[in-house]
Amino acid sequence: MELARNPGGSGFYRGTLALAAYMQGDSATALREIQQANLKNFPLYHVVAAIIYADAGMETEATRERTLFLQMRPDFVANLDAELTKRNIQPADRPRLVAGLKKAGFAIPQS
Repeated sequence: MELARNPGGSGFYRGTLALAAYMQGDSATALREIQQANLKNFPLYHVVAAIIYADAGMETEATRERTLFLQMRPDFVANLDAELTKRNIQPADRPRLVAGLKKAGFAIPQS
């Protein structure tokens, strides 16, 4: 595995793998990867973690991550379309992410 060659960036790799697994419906892999990501100072880690924890039925963890994310990026959800566009999230993938955000307790504006 490439992580063995470059462990310094493992948090980002694992966070990306977690999101990819979630988007593909692989909840077990998503949960395993996000728990190993350890990117506490990176705001997007917390939103991805909140979505994955909510999907796994881990409400306490999802709430904790949602709260941390909103403290770091209070404007993200209000500008959701622009934020997803900025991150090149494809239109076909957005409904799954929005459903995950709602399940994690984020108040999603009507668009």
